Amino acid sequence: MNKKFRKKILSFVFLLIITILLSACDKKENKTTEEIFLKVSRNFGKVSSMSYTKLDKGDIYTNSAQNGNSAKVTVKGESNIEINYILEPFTMQLKDDKLSSGEQMYINKLNDKYFLYTYTFNKKGKGTWRKVEVPYDYIVQRYDSKALIELCLSQGHNYEDNGKEIINGSEAIRYDGFLSGDSILQVLEFTDAAPLIESIPQKDIAELLMNLDKQPISIWVDTKNDLPVKYEMDLTETIQKLMKSIKEKSDKGDFDFLIEDYKINKLFLSMVISEFNNVKSIEIPEEALKS
Repeated sequence: MNKKFRKKILSFVFLLIITILLSACDKKENKTTEEIFLKVSRNFGKVSSMSYTKLDKGDIYTNSAQNGNSAKVTVKGESNIEINYILEPFTMQLKDDKLSSGEQMYINKLNDKYFLYTYTFNKKGKGTWRKVEVPYDYIVQRYDSKALIELCLSQGHNYEDNGKEIINGSEAIRYDGFLSGDSILQVLEFTDAAPLIESIPQKDIAELLMNLDKQPISIWVDTKNDLPVKYEMDLTETIQKLMKSIKEKSDKGDFDFLIEDYKINKLFLSMVISEFNNVKSIEIPEEALKS
C-alpha cells in the first residue's frame, strides 16, 4: 500500500470518527424538553437532602363567614426563609428572617406525626422551647418545597428553553412552561391560600378549574447535574380569578360559607436550591425534643 493511499484511508477514518462524534453530540443537544424534564425529575427524585431559600411575596386579604363565625386572613409583605432539608428521617431546620437573633425553628416527623419546635424570647429576654404537633396541610406543606418542585416537574407542560443564566455560581438553563387544571389547585395548597382551597366543596372544584387559565412557571436546570436550582411563579392573576369565581358562587349560596370581602394584590413564589445531598444531619436540640 503506497503512502498516498494510506493517507487517504487515514483521512477517511478520521473524518468518519469526527462525523460520528458530532452526530452523537447533536443527538444529545437535540433532546426534547420532555426527555430533559424526565431526566431532571428522575434525578431530583433521588435527592435525599438539600438547602433552599424561599422568597415569597404576598398581599392578600379575605374575610369569610361560616355558621355565624367570621374568619379573616391577611398576608402582606415578603418572607425570606432559609431551609435545610432531609428526607429520611423527615427533618427541616428553618431560618426565618422575621425571627430575632438566636431564635430557632425545626420541623420533624415522628411516628407519622409532624412536630414544630420553636425557640423564642419573651419580653424579658428569656428563651423558651415549645413543641407543638402540627398537620402536614397548611403548616408543614408550606415549607416542603421538595414536594412542590416534584409536582411542578411532573405536571408542567410545554417547557421551552429561554436561555442560560448563572445560578449559585453555575450555568443553568431557564425553562418557561405552565401548569393547568388540578395541578394549579395543588400548587395553591403550598401557599397561604391553602385553607381557602380546602374549604371548597369537591363537587365544585371542576367548575372552578374551568375558569382558570394556564399558570406560567419558570424552572432553572443546572447544566452539569441536571437538577432544578430555581423556580418562580406569579400566582396573582390565577388567585384573583379563582377568588372572583368563589365569591360569585358563595353569593349564590352554593357554599356553606360566605366570602364577605377579599382583596388579592400579589402572590409570588420563588425558590433557589443548593447543597443537593450535602446536608448530612440536622440536630434538633435535646431540650427542644423534651419540651
